[in-house]
Amino acid sequence: MTISVYGHTYARVFTYTENGVHNEFSVPGGADLLCRLLRLPFGLPAETGAYRREYAELKHYDDRQGKKDYYAIARRMGFTDGMTQARVANEAPGLIVWDEGFGGLDFPPVQGPVLWASNKALPDRALFDRVAKNCVLFLDADVLAAPRMRTLILIAGLHKDARYKVCWSGLAEQQGNSALLAQAADHYRRTGEQWTRRLSVTDVRVKHLPDMRLVAEAPEVAETLVDTAPTDRPILAAAAATQARVVVTDNVADFGRLDLQRLGMSAVTADMFMAFNLTPGMYVDALTRMLEGRVGPPYSVAEAHQSLSRTRPVLTSKMRDLFPDTELEPAAKTVGPQFRGTVCIVCGRTLTDPISQTVGVGPACRTGQH
Repeated sequence: MTISVYGHTYARVFTYTENGVHNEFSVPGGADLLCRLLRLPFGLPAETGAYRREYAELKHYDDRQGKKDYYAIARRMGFTDGMTQARVANEAPGLIVWDEGFGGLDFPPVQGPVLWASNKALPDRALFDRVAKNCVLFLDADVLAAPRMRTLILIAGLHKDARYKVCWSGLAEQQGNSALLAQAADHYRRTGEQWTRRLSVTDVRVKHLPDMRLVAEAPEVAETLVDTAPTDRPILAAAAATQARVVVTDNVADFGRLDLQRLGMSAVTADMFMAFNLTPGMYVDALTRMLEGRVGPPYSVAEAHQSLSRTRPVLTSKMRDLFPDTELEPAAKTVGPQFRGTVCIVCGRTLTDPISQTVGVGPACRTGQH
């Protein structure tokens, strides 16, 4: 064999009611399911009851044309504790690590290729040094249409210390391009000047992320959403379908609490996301690279930092010690929530304590110990 598998295993127990009859069945999850799909040997099956069991209620849906029907998870009903870790015992040069965010994973340095698979969490720093895999960050159209924020997130995401990677959908790109055209037209009406150096979202993707594929729309997921604003349902559905954990948007209020909870996702402003995901080194490096080739202000990293302070006060306040002689501008009034959701915006793990659920960052990530 050429592949070994290590990671979390659990059983998923699904229930549904049909014609008044309660039905229940269980399926393997995590590393056990992966091994079955790859036809690799596995030890104790997940359904035996020794492993953690997660419960969910299914609901029957019909599409609008009545051409098909399907079941989808309507409600998650908690779990019963049990074992979570499993290893396929074969000495193979290639390793697949499956992380469900339960914690406790550990393995020695691997000489061969490693695939770290997770849609819920990133490894802790020690494991991250061994296998540099990134969580997925989905950008909304309003962030894509804000040139400085968009570029800062993208450039910082290319830094060696970045723990996220960026993606967005074709719809988000189209909406972002349209917003930029509207901004340019408004600027011309007010000033008589035309923007000549502002890149479209498409231009930025081709320049910085030439290998990135636009995320496909997911109308079947959008149909299941209940409290997200209709205009943002395609955005959230596409993010969920690509297994993104975090949507960066300056319209957090448009993303429904119930939908985010059911999908196990979070929505957060660009300001909050960058404040907790950018290290000082990433921040200075990104600002420096953004200033390359500029012919107008800001001319220095300190000036760029100051110019951001009015619209991104959380980020710039956190980085203010880097520029002790720079006075920050008064912050613009914040409208609406900064965060909404169920997972940490840094590591992707489920938030469990009240403070973390309010700010969107787990205790380890708030203190920099993760």
